[in-house]
Amino acid sequence: FSQALPSIDVGPMRGQPPFQMGGSSLGYSVFQSATQLSARMRGLYLYLSRLLRPVWLSHVMHVAWPATEKPKRKRDDWWPPPPDPPPMAKGAQWQCGFSKSQRGFARSQLLLLKSALDRCLPRLTTASNPVSPEDLDSANGALHLVTASVEALDFLELLSGCTAAMASGSCPAETLLRFSELTFRDLVCQPEARRILQGLMQAGIVACRDLSNCPSLFSKAALEVQEAYEILKAVESSLTAAVNSTLEIARLSHFTHRGLAILERHAAHIDLMEAASRLRAVGACKGLISLCSGVARARDPKDESLRPQDPSNPRIQQLHYARLECYQVVLGILDDVLSFARQRGRLQSSFALPPGGPHVELPELLPARLSEFDAIPILDGLLRHCLEGHRYQADELFHFCILKWMMQSGLPPYQYKSPYLKNFLLVHAKDHPELHCRYLQHNGRWAEACDAYISLARNAELKPEGQDDRLLMLQNAAICARMPRSNRKVEPILRMMSETARQSQESYPIASNRNYYEAFRNCETTP
Repeated sequence: FSQALPSIDVGPMRGQPPFQMGGSSLGYSVFQSATQLSARMRGLYLYLSRLLRPVWLSHVMHVAWPATEKPKRKRDDWWPPPPDPPPMAKGAQWQCGFSKSQRGFARSQLLLLKSALDRCLPRLTTASNPVSPEDLDSANGALHLVTASVEALDFLELLSGCTAAMASGSCPAETLLRFSELTFRDLVCQPEARRILQGLMQAGIVACRDLSNCPSLFSKAALEVQEAYEILKAVESSLTAAVNSTLEIARLSHFTHRGLAILERHAAHIDLMEAASRLRAVGACKGLISLCSGVARARDPKDESLRPQDPSNPRIQQLHYARLECYQVVLGILDDVLSFARQRGRLQSSFALPPGGPHVELPELLPARLSEFDAIPILDGLLRHCLEGHRYQADELFHFCILKWMMQSGLPPYQYKSPYLKNFLLVHAKDHPELHCRYLQHNGRWAEACDAYISLARNAELKPEGQDDRLLMLQNAAICARMPRSNRKVEPILRMMSETARQSQESYPIASNRNYYEAFRNCETTP
């Protein structure tokens, strides 16, 4: 609190600079301030300072932490001394720093001042009563300070009846410890105090419906986000009883959609990690993927991090990593399902459903415990939702993250119809050229696939140890040439296979003959 009012001071106190005149624990008066306030503004701030001075630097709550046993100091433990153990939140005794009568008296006086300001402020803007811009800004600032102080007193009045909830241990000890250190000034002026108050609200110490009359302390967006969290908590508590009821699952899915719509509406203001933990607790993986995409879009609405002119720009890098942080949440979901499928031994090298086969519709709420038979279809459904969903087709960076994760995990990315898959395989998968050939083969582009396999086989011919790979590539090229409307002849490819087998027979006669006959038989039996 800095008192910016002219005052009569004898001179600077000992140990103070010359420009600080007559200081106190509340601050000091500014000497020769550039702001010229009128006499009525000085009187207004003087009266307001006298109202707030008794409570301004006082702690809003007093707490007596439960006694904790300190570890016994050993013989060699002299320096540095061990840190004090964190206090125990459960069993602490909380009491408001101001009595009920003190809160009521301060609130009544501030309300009288607020009504006077509401009545007088419109007159300051009329043409018949011109005022300086400094006076108008000072009057608006005083009204904001009075309003925030009244809301802080209302919040303390509400919190004084919730001391039992604070002592129950439901709130993290760190949040309670930081809240016990707040003064009334912090509660009114400091933006950092808003995060602590939101922690109390998220822990259920105070209900969000009782905080609608404190817009300065709790914004409308924060209250709506908390409402969504309470909806998800109610859904989580009802999921166990609704496992075998399709109607109940549909009802809970509807409630989850309501909470998810609120979170997506405030995507720019939510804590993504907190929202992710609550959505995963109810199994809303599809909704969480949609929320992560919305948060990434809110952090970089103009897609500046995709194709920047200067990639070394710190702002561009910050936007890039802010979006990657959102996509890491999605990759965490895929990692969990993939690790479960591999632990159960159900994952094969090509796990996705065959082309044209029935695709399992991914439910809105996944079961809390996956069965070994559901893990692979769910993983396939999640990948199709990410790579083939219309909602994410404009997010190129999101597709690249999913495709890169699939390559690192040994999964076939060419089995999914991502609009960015071809460019990804050509640019970011140069070390795996066979993936581009399989992509062409999987999509029925037989002529291009045949030419790509032959080109890859010719490159493998330059390597002494690449004869088996060359034979495999020629086999795939022959299969593609036999397909309808490929416009390629299989006889030259078979001659190349014979030549490859003859060249490798000198080094590995038995293995080469076996590989050749197996490849030739596969080519003959393939329609």
